[in-house]
Amino acid sequence: MLIPASQESITAAALNRLFTHAQTGLPEVESVKATPLAGGNGYLAQSYRLELQWRSGDGPRTLVAKLPLQARLDTMTLDAVRMYRREAMFHRVVADNVAIPTARAYVAEIDAETSAATMVFEDLGALESFGDDEYISAERGQRALEHLASLHAHYWNSPKLAGMEWLADPAETGVDQVNTERFATSWPRMVASGAYPLSGIQLRIGELLSRQLAGLYEALHSGPFSLIHADMHQENVFFDGLEPVFIDWQLAERANPAKDVAKLTGSWLEPGTIHRQQPALLRGYHDALNRRGITCYSLDALTRNVHLGTCHYMAIMLFLDDRDFAAMAANMEARTDFTSNRILAACDREEVLAAVESL
Repeated sequence: MLIPASQESITAAALNRLFTHAQTGLPEVESVKATPLAGGNGYLAQSYRLELQWRSGDGPRTLVAKLPLQARLDTMTLDAVRMYRREAMFHRVVADNVAIPTARAYVAEIDAETSAATMVFEDLGALESFGDDEYISAERGQRALEHLASLHAHYWNSPKLAGMEWLADPAETGVDQVNTERFATSWPRMVASGAYPLSGIQLRIGELLSRQLAGLYEALHSGPFSLIHADMHQENVFFDGLEPVFIDWQLAERANPAKDVAKLTGSWLEPGTIHRQQPALLRGYHDALNRRGITCYSLDALTRNVHLGTCHYMAIMLFLDDRDFAAMAANMEARTDFTSNRILAACDREEVLAAVESL
């Protein structure tokens, strides 16, 4: 089966072959106009809005196609290529079997030669979306956490995870060792550059992690485990009122579910309010787990793991790359690096420092 590889190759005939092969049940396409989505050109894929005319029957007026970037396939690392397959497998295996609100995938096809995936989704354009320069309310955060608790509870320490070989598993890939080595090198460079003013708490956390990041990973990998989204920032969720719809599952992992909670609360909330709002959000998530039968995980353990997860994101978002720290600081000062600003601010709390000191 020939999978469309570019905007020009998205034709009615190509879609009809794709829809028939995927057994979508959609009627025959008469014509299609494909338009690149604004901001839809990512590292791995280009997204297009498809305006459709159908020969007979009622089909959606629009769909969204997510195609692999062919120019990058030859140079991508194996881990990057696996992200294509991971998202397709999530929609094949998980989305229809777990009550997690996500975009309906009409097509989730994997190319046998390249492992690249072509996806065709329902169009969520009518729903409310957010950029990383916007805050999401605590009320919406609570609803999102309740739905994530449903996903996490379904796979909580489940033997099913062992059979999901397509999931990323940071405990087994060696990425933690690489992160630890990079952070130990980049942290002192960051401090010596004087490029960004860090508080006493942030400095202490960074100093501890430069020696003990491996201990943080060991703590997170001690469990519990579940299937997690692993990239829970603002741009990966749409809202219909208070109800979330999650997208972009390329980074899905078998990992500690506190990482999802940490990324959500650390990047969605306004930094000046996190100390006030996060405890209530964690209690709500913990209660949602309890209602779904997960009663062996204490609120104290969850809170500690969320604080450690927040420090994990601080490390990988700010300091792991060989960055121009002055340019990074300028971006943060100008508030163009919004997520990094928020994660760093989320770490600037005594309770987060205490979690790191307990390692």
